Amino acid sequence: SLPAKAEFILKKTNKTIKKLLDIEPDIINFHTTPRELILGHSFLKLSKNKKTVLIYTDQLVRFQKNEICFFKQQLLAVSFRKLYSKFHHIYVSNSVANFAKRYSLLEKGYKSRIIENTVDVNYFKKSLNTSTLDFFKIIYPARLIDV
Repeated sequence: SLPAKAEFILKKTNKTIKKLLDIEPDIINFHTTPRELILGHSFLKLSKNKKTVLIYTDQLVRFQKNEICFFKQQLLAVSFRKLYSKFHHIYVSNSVANFAKRYSLLEKGYKSRIIENTVDVNYFKKSLNTSTLDFFKIIYPARLIDV
């Protein structure tokens, strides 16, 4: 059920924040999920070490142009601008950086970096029998685990 899942996520989040507070790292690098952005904000609010640098490595294009209506795009943009506000931002490709720029996910004048971490799909197409393939699938399995 949804409430049970939400309770599980909250417990896991609290446990992770407590661990981060115990460690008091100089730098924390978060990846991909908005839940991790919330972890970063919670850590900063509770931490005594106000010099901890938060980095968010964005690896996803969140939605396609015609997938959601303009109003929802704007609502998401405002939400992400708020969530991203405490983070140094790294993109793993030009396409992800361009997506953030197109939908104004960062505040004006906010600096970010691109550190390429992409897959050259043409390399793999050469080694596959592409005459029988219309497409091929690439997956990125990930999970957030306790430290």
